[in-house]
Amino acid sequence: MSGTDVVLRDTRVVQLRQIDPADGPALRAFHTSLSDRTVYFRFFTSKRSLSDADVEHFTEVDQHARVALVAIADGELIGVCRFDIVSDGVAEVAFVIRDDHQGLGLGSAMLQHLAVLARLEGVTAFTAEVLPDNIAMLRTFETSGFPLTLRRGRDAIVADLSIIDSL
Repeated sequence: MSGTDVVLRDTRVVQLRQIDPADGPALRAFHTSLSDRTVYFRFFTSKRSLSDADVEHFTEVDQHARVALVAIADGELIGVCRFDIVSDGVAEVAFVIRDDHQGLGLGSAMLQHLAVLARLEGVTAFTAEVLPDNIAMLRTFETSGFPLTLRRGRDAIVADLSIIDSL
């Protein structure tokens, strides 16, 4: 996937493309631009900076079992989404979007694009752990069009989405 344009609810155009190791500096800058709340919702802890190992892990993916996309607007990284296959047909999915671009449909667009790529890899379901207070992420899953099951995990809500019959 070389890149595709997505139009947000406010008519801004964002490009989604595969992440690349060269995105490391932009990923660091992106991460430091996030609010404490957004970082906590994504990592379940306070994490004000990314280590070299974090950057390597997030940017060096095989685009098969580990897939990651970045969202670029006006030359800046404004969002990252990914899936990691965790078992036969199941991938864990995660997103983080810069605060000033949240609530504009980018998470939904990312989820749809990840689902297409996941299906190509034999993935039939996504799973995600979501903090109970992360209403926006839960709403994104609920309105995605994918059959959704929510269950209580140890410290989070586990969202399971079937992507096999929805595309």
